[in-house]
Amino acid sequence: LKFTVKGNYDYANKKNEQRHWAGSNTTNVSKNGTWNFREYKDWMSYIDAILSYNKYFGDFSLNTLAGISYQETSYGDGVSVNNGASYPLMLPNEFSLQNMPHTVIVNTTFPSRTIKEGYFANASIGFKEMVFLDLSGRMDRSSTLAFTENGVAYFYPAIGFSGIVSEMVSLPDFVTFGKVRGSYTTVANDVGFDNIIQRMSINNRSVTSQVGSTSVTSSASVSAPTSPDWLTAKPEMITSVEVGTDWRFLDGKVGFDFTYYNIISTDQRMSIPTLQGVGFNSMLINAGKITNKGIELIVDAEPISRGSFSWITSLNYAHNKNKIVVVNPDDVNQIINLGSSEGYYSRIKSGGSFGDLYAFNFEYDDQGRIKLDDNQNPLKTTEPVFVGRIDPDFTLGWNNTFNYKRLSMGFLINGVFGGNVLSYTEAMLDNYGVSKRSADARDKGGVEVNAVMPDGSAVTTVDPEKWYRAIGNINGILGAYVYDRTNVRLTQFSLNYNVPLGNLNLPVKSASVGLVGQNLFFLYRNAPYDPELTMSAGSGSQALDNFNLPSTRTYGFNIKVNF
Repeated sequence: LKFTVKGNYDYANKKNEQRHWAGSNTTNVSKNGTWNFREYKDWMSYIDAILSYNKYFGDFSLNTLAGISYQETSYGDGVSVNNGASYPLMLPNEFSLQNMPHTVIVNTTFPSRTIKEGYFANASIGFKEMVFLDLSGRMDRSSTLAFTENGVAYFYPAIGFSGIVSEMVSLPDFVTFGKVRGSYTTVANDVGFDNIIQRMSINNRSVTSQVGSTSVTSSASVSAPTSPDWLTAKPEMITSVEVGTDWRFLDGKVGFDFTYYNIISTDQRMSIPTLQGVGFNSMLINAGKITNKGIELIVDAEPISRGSFSWITSLNYAHNKNKIVVVNPDDVNQIINLGSSEGYYSRIKSGGSFGDLYAFNFEYDDQGRIKLDDNQNPLKTTEPVFVGRIDPDFTLGWNNTFNYKRLSMGFLINGVFGGNVLSYTEAMLDNYGVSKRSADARDKGGVEVNAVMPDGSAVTTVDPEKWYRAIGNINGILGAYVYDRTNVRLTQFSLNYNVPLGNLNLPVKSASVGLVGQNLFFLYRNAPYDPELTMSAGSGSQALDNFNLPSTRTYGFNIKVNF
């Protein structure tokens, strides 16, 4: 019997600042510059107490634990200010609070303070160290669900089993080890800290003064919430079924590990538009069903092991199929926009997938030719259409290690196959006429196209400036700037040497020196940039290139000494 208590407290003061100088892009920056400033503090406290009991009963083993946990978090408690593009700084390029125009509010940012209590228990029962049954359950109480009809508590259990086949039955001599496993697990996620009770907000101030007067009158208005309270909220539930097997052969020289999984997510938090006349623009609901089915396969081997030389290799394959089974059962045509930006849309709808990309594309005739207007400008769709999905068909990784006496060398090659990405950068460079693509078209005397005029006459060449002015830029035909995500790269290369210490008479057990390189070069790439780079990690822009910083190649040198 064992009882443990542990806890931790994390605290951080953070400051984010963006200074956009006068003369920058007027779409996002005021004529005297724009200052986006935020200073805030984050903290988190956590404590748990766990009672564990382990015991053997003949051929049976029992490992159990039960415990409680308490977590309190507060993120974003501070101030922020941003004059944007519409409210110029009073003096150009002076980034301070006293230089803010009177109409801009210095905001108090309210913290996302939450409290979560947990009560949990696990039990693992084994028989002869070859068959195991695992049971677990957890109940959480979250402050984010306060005032809801379903209460603050929610429970999620799990069950798993595993069996070592090579210990149960007699297998051929070349089989070293065999194991099968399976599990059924559930995980619950609570809602956001401010999703349940909606609050009013203060609008920008109005500042006036009489001509010739030094007095200033200011006023502010309050806006009512645009969404109703969400009193029917309940946690998102994620159910996972997984089966797998692990086998080793030839004294462990060859082996594989295979896993199949089926993950179902239900009751996601979604914002949907409300009917006109109800007094709100949108409302939060629990809805949706998303599935992820896939396999993971790892094959490893030691093909060569002779004397001082050995070669160890492994291949990792993964495939995942994501599907939006239903978004809103009350509205089969419901579409949820995860993010959009000037012609680019990431959205989900029933029958699609979580990484679907939508953009304006060319209009085509029945023969697949691009439609042109009377001035030979390409026509684009009236609404965004599906142009691809970010998720790859599969991924591969190949890892190798070579050892010779005290020297070891390793390399890792990773590949992403399938999927799509979209580039604002290429579209804008074409629009400005500064891309290599537009330069090549000018040198050729035109852009080669398969197009048709309104009168039915075929067109094979159009003026480069007219073409790229029409399709380029962020509001153009972005379907022309969707690229294959497929890429293969040398992800890592390392070289290490174990220093001989036998005759040095030093108080050192071992020492090694090494060189390592990361993200070294592409072996294959279809897109004109690194397709694994994205504008942000947000769900609405994971496939978007918008003048992103280029990927970096890194080199390192390491020295390791053990005393």
